[in-house]
Amino acid sequence: MSVLDPLLLALLLAALGVHAVAPWRAAGDPAARGRWRLLGLPLLLAGALAALLHARLHPDAALAAGLLPLLGGRGGRALAVLLPALAAVDLLALLGWRRLPPAAWRIQGVFGAALLAAACWAGELLRVGEGPADGLAAVAVAAAARLLVALGAGEIAVPRRPLAALAAATAVAFYTWLLPREVSGPLWSAGGVFTQAAAALLFAAAPFLPRRLRVPALAGATLLAAVVFAQAIAVSQAVSGQPLPPLPPLPVP
Repeated sequence: MSVLDPLLLALLLAALGVHAVAPWRAAGDPAARGRWRLLGLPLLLAGALAALLHARLHPDAALAAGLLPLLGGRGGRALAVLLPALAAVDLLALLGWRRLPPAAWRIQGVFGAALLAAACWAGELLRVGEGPADGLAAVAVAAAARLLVALGAGEIAVPRRPLAALAAATAVAFYTWLLPREVSGPLWSAGGVFTQAAAALLFAAAPFLPRRLRVPALAGATLLAAVVFAQAIAVSQAVSGQPLPPLPPLPVP
């Protein structure tokens, strides 16, 4: 596993997660709109760059998942549509934020949530790659867990008490249980359960910490969760690269 991989995943989780959280808070808090309109577009571009670099670190898995080239599969095509759409909404919020009604900020939140869901689905497809999978239903459940973690990560940029952090704690705690045994077994053997536990504890503690400690707790939890996701990709790829067992000898006529 590359050291860069968890960092890219953490940036991706936070950048897209905040797009699904902050606009809803801005809709009900006019004071938050001025801050969020400056953060939206730069965070989206940073998240898109992190996603691209993350996929480039795993070219074989990205090809198998239909994510490279970008328009080669349904997941890539969904990202190719939703990313420019959200960028246009972010640009509109940047330029005309004073005149936007609360409903417009909620629409931005809908686009952000849609892109986050597509990115989490693509992330699980990338994690599977050519490795073992328990079917699309299992992949969807794992993607939902990743989405909850991203929502918790998105609370980093929200000054209020992090409402999604407890859900993120539960999701990261049970994430590896949602993976095939061929992947979860090596993760547990390598001590991944301790990384999961640390991430879950930080997410769970964040809502009860003083404001000055919430952001470091959420940032640490996000990075640890990203380590878990990166390790899952590495194990899945290692399993897919194992040679097949030899064929039994042919019967002698």
